[in-house]
Amino acid sequence: VCEDFAPCKFIRVPLELLYKREDNHVPVKLEDLLNYIETYGLTREGIYRTNGSQQEKKRLIALLDSEAYTVDSLNDFDVRTAADVVKFFFRSLPDPVFTFAAYQRFIMAMDPEDREERIKIIFQHISKLPPAHYCTLQTIVLHLIRYFLTFLM
Repeated sequence: VCEDFAPCKFIRVPLELLYKREDNHVPVKLEDLLNYIETYGLTREGIYRTNGSQQEKKRLIALLDSEAYTVDSLNDFDVRTAADVVKFFFRSLPDPVFTFAAYQRFIMAMDPEDREERIKIIFQHISKLPPAHYCTLQTIVLHLIRYFLTFLM
């Protein structure tokens, strides 16, 4: 079992720490989960709407937070469980992707009545997010686009 921010810990670890520790812009275990979902779950509708088994979710979280984790170990889990853990990962971040420090700026970006101006301001604020947050946001948005595009085609 890992200590709070031990090298194997993944859940509830600040994105900046994962970024520095892994020398990767997006947490590797998050990329593994998203790749697993894209490989085995893109044709399954509603994987982000419904939850996997709570018991399996706890088992996968424990595995991700252990030294025993390997990418191949994801094959022991259902895609819905992997999607549930992705949602849990984002909910459990100590500082969310849209950081607490930037929160008020994003709220104020909704003030202008002109839609184009609002979008411009939001993109400006997104570009100012810390690199780990920016890259993680970009990764999850691209993942969700790929997921939803499978149902439009």
